[in-house]
Amino acid sequence: MPSTDADLVRQCLDGDDRAFAVLVERHGAAVWGAVREIVREAEDVKDVVQESFISAYRALPGFRGEAQFRTWLLKIAHNAALSRAQQRARRRETYTQEEDGDDMDALPASDRLPDEHLSAIEIEERLSRLIDDLPGHYRVVLVLYYYEELTYKEIAEVVGRPINTVKAHIRRAKIRLGELVGAEFVPGE
Repeated sequence: MPSTDADLVRQCLDGDDRAFAVLVERHGAAVWGAVREIVREAEDVKDVVQESFISAYRALPGFRGEAQFRTWLLKIAHNAALSRAQQRARRRETYTQEEDGDDMDALPASDRLPDEHLSAIEIEERLSRLIDDLPGHYRVVLVLYYYEELTYKEIAEVVGRPINTVKAHIRRAKIRLGELVGAEFVPGE
């Protein structure tokens, strides 16, 4: 029978590093996904994921078990990702003052295909790009809700916001995503 997260935490605290490796394997994809939604650069994502697990390992003696281990770990990852994103933004702010702001990634509407000609993979890729276009606080809660399947309460713990704020952000994210999907997939006049 597989060990629970609580069992693995106890084993880690008793000196079994293999137990932590199981926790990393079990929750690595969730941490990666949560970090990726905040930190966009692939190298930064990798670094922040590693930093998150190192921080969690070091903080393990302080883990009280009041929240699920996964929620606690995602909170650590969320905070690390926000910190990295803020660092990047400060560096980018200086750099972009010299840029002219051209957006080379935007496709003209005439290059879009009608949705009946799109494969499921193309639709998923476009939907992923639309989710990327959401403001960060909406994108994060949406990903935690749909992809990581966290409850409102768990998301509130991860992002450090009241549960009603999380609910509002998810609702607004759905509305905004619906608007973006309509603009993307419905041919223009």
